[in-house]
Amino acid sequence: MMNFIKNDIVRLITGETCRVLNIPGTFMSNGAYEVVEVKQTPEGSYKDTKNKKWVKPKQIAYGLNQDDGTNNIVDYFEIVQDEEIQMIPKNLTDVELVEENGFKTMKLIYEKKIINILIGDFNPIKNKENGFK
Repeated sequence: MMNFIKNDIVRLITGETCRVLNIPGTFMSNGAYEVVEVKQTPEGSYKDTKNKKWVKPKQIAYGLNQDDGTNNIVDYFEIVQDEEIQMIPKNLTDVELVEENGFKTMKLIYEKKIINILIGDFNPIKNKENGFK
């Protein structure tokens, strides 16, 4: 089970993005997190809306990482742009297709990190060269 602290940004299983205001165990929490819905700005920060609510831990799908950008996407992918944008994984160890927390997820496994790509409903992934069906 994931534990979050105040000001963490989380995605609910309903798809909403929220900031944690209070954690379970605080006054009147009844084992739930108090959250406020947030909207992402073009700069990448999050702005609170007025929509506050209490959510049980099982209603939180995952946390969104808010770091200083030192763990950049180009550390994991080579990005090539022509007619389409191509993202080529670097130093990939393994790939898994799983269903967890109500989401279909492609896990790109590296030596020290895992990148989870939420792919929604499982439509068959057709790539016979890599053994996916």
